[in-house]
Amino acid sequence: MKIIHNLKRYFFTLIELLAVITIISILASILLPVLKNAREKSKQMVCMNKLKQYHLTIGYYLNDSNSYMPPNKNGDYTPLYLYPYSGTGATYTNNPDIFVCPDQYPFKWIKTNSSRYAETYGGVVRNFSKDFTITSNPSIYILFSDTVSTNPSVDGHQRYNIALTNTSSPEFYIHARHLLSANNMFIDGHVAARKWDGYSTAPSYYYTYVPYVWPGKYNQP
Repeated sequence: MKIIHNLKRYFFTLIELLAVITIISILASILLPVLKNAREKSKQMVCMNKLKQYHLTIGYYLNDSNSYMPPNKNGDYTPLYLYPYSGTGATYTNNPDIFVCPDQYPFKWIKTNSSRYAETYGGVVRNFSKDFTITSNPSIYILFSDTVSTNPSVDGHQRYNIALTNTSSPEFYIHARHLLSANNMFIDGHVAARKWDGYSTAPSYYYTYVPYVWPGKYNQP
């Protein structure tokens, strides 16, 4: 007996194809921002962890310097005292990447450049060399923050310090690059994120002015 199978090929109609494309587009529009935010949040957490390690490294230095901070000024950056790129002096960390935010150029330690690596985190006090044990509220005063410079002549748009509102022409900002927040290392060692519009008080007990803040990403070199 000969059996004849009546087979029909099934094709999508144009309407069905458009419906599938529309559903995929809707799902992509929902998921892509979520994935992007998750990636940005991950970078922020890595940054916070680096700042915590940075503070631990500073603590090792303080033990050898009678609780006095290393300098933080032009040509004399704090990381140089913690990881001397020239190979001279004590080394307080074996991981110089802790001085560089993963969400800001150059993203990692650059050994051949003696200044760029020091500047993705800026200090509120330009020339530290101060005894930080004298403050009674170390948990409310910022020591280092995410920073950026808007001066194109500054290497990598980084900066070692932060401009305050008593400066008429600011170039150096706390940089709210993590979903409009900036990470901050406080004198007592804890690290916390703060929204760009949340800097309404003086960041350091050395100053009565508030800092300038750059909200969002800044053009990378």
